[in-house]
Amino acid sequence: MTTGYGGYPPAADTGVGGVVRKLGDRVWRRAEPRFGISLAGVGVLMIIIGVLVWATDFAVGDEEDAGDPDTTLGIVLSMLVIAAGYVLLVRFKKGPLATAGVAAAVLAVPVLLAYATFDPVEPNEPDITFEDDGSFDEDGTFEDDFSVESDVPEMPFNIDVIAVVSIAVWMASFLLIPAANGRMFFLAASQFFFWLYLLEKVEEGAIIWLLSLPAGGFFFPFFGGFGYEPPDPSTIGGLSLIIGLGYYGAAFGLDRGKRHGMATPFTVAGLVATAIGIAHLGGDLELTGSGILLIIVGTLLALYGVTQGRRFTAWAWAAAVGLGVLLIVGDAFEENAAGFGISAIVLGAGVVVLGWFVTGQFSEPDEMQPGPSTFTPRRPGPGGPAAVIVTNQGYGVPSAPGAAGWPTPAAGQPPVAPPTAPPQPPYTPPVAPQPPPVTPPAEPQGPPTAPPTVLPTTPPTEPTAPADDSPSDEPPTAPPN
Repeated sequence: MTTGYGGYPPAADTGVGGVVRKLGDRVWRRAEPRFGISLAGVGVLMIIIGVLVWATDFAVGDEEDAGDPDTTLGIVLSMLVIAAGYVLLVRFKKGPLATAGVAAAVLAVPVLLAYATFDPVEPNEPDITFEDDGSFDEDGTFEDDFSVESDVPEMPFNIDVIAVVSIAVWMASFLLIPAANGRMFFLAASQFFFWLYLLEKVEEGAIIWLLSLPAGGFFFPFFGGFGYEPPDPSTIGGLSLIIGLGYYGAAFGLDRGKRHGMATPFTVAGLVATAIGIAHLGGDLELTGSGILLIIVGTLLALYGVTQGRRFTAWAWAAAVGLGVLLIVGDAFEENAAGFGISAIVLGAGVVVLGWFVTGQFSEPDEMQPGPSTFTPRRPGPGGPAAVIVTNQGYGVPSAPGAAGWPTPAAGQPPVAPPTAPPQPPYTPPVAPQPPPVTPPAEPQGPPTAPPTVLPTTPPTEPTAPADDSPSDEPPTAPPN
């Protein structure tokens, strides 16, 4: 049994923090790009396109039945794709097949709802005017006026049902289904649909208008109408910019909390919404105003990208800064190509120098050093801003007295000495560990024995010869006088 601090049962995961922890590792780190997983996602997109083409052709049928289309095939195929997606996701949980399941569960839901709520509408009759006053322009051409105006076309399906139900299904899968917990594609799709749905409710026809942008161009002031009065670009631009920057604010907060995986969908949706917003505000801000806005927003978001390790965000919005500068130059030299070209060259070189200056003065790490960017201003020394010793990795800062740029002391002040390293204690080599003394094992001892008894010995005596009474051959010794 899992226990908490002090042996007590662990606290229950309640609140937002508990929900986030249950979403798994995908909240904390971004998924790495893999070729097989990418192919699986593209394959599902091809399946959805096939369903749309086949089911739509079946629904339209003959021209005689155009007013009563049969959407049964589209509904059935969409339901099969959704069911297959959830089965793959629950069965495999990770890898290419699980990714295919996520893509199918996300993409097929709005397709199913579109076929289920499809209701053909009569097209709006355009209001065509043609005026011929028989006059000539200043250049001698005949002047006439021709215009086609129509109301915003109605969508043949219920956008409320599609948006609300799709977001509800995706968020329920993201939060409640264990196999789908933390799958950020569900969250990203919900963010895109929320942005589009809000635009449509505020400005009718916004979705059709945005879907027509690839055919008509990106910046509103440079493309014409599509046979009907377009929605107000200022409303689309202002609301999209607010939503996009709000998404980036949420991403910044998640990144600061180390939830990098969960922040990624916000950056993707924020990029599209912010770019659309700035583009549609171009008609009101004109070139110079749009350029200034691009420089401000691009600088802030590029700094966010580099400080949080987001490569595409950093590069995309750094490019937006350059685009903003060029828009201002283009407005200043509207009819002078040579002036625009020379100014672009000079300002481009200035931007290069600015990048070098920022890197040197704020100690931004090298691009091959792991980790996000950090900016630490160089602190000036007592004699000037260059009184800091740097290694050979510095950026042109003098490193010794007498070098070019070394600070000059004020009158009556001692020369500026380079900073010295704090004194270090003398080096003492470590003592090698000595092995413990080896004591030979004691021999086993037997029972105690008494010392041997030494008996006293008597030296042997020589045998005494018997007395001899026979006369001796030697003469007798005379007695003393």
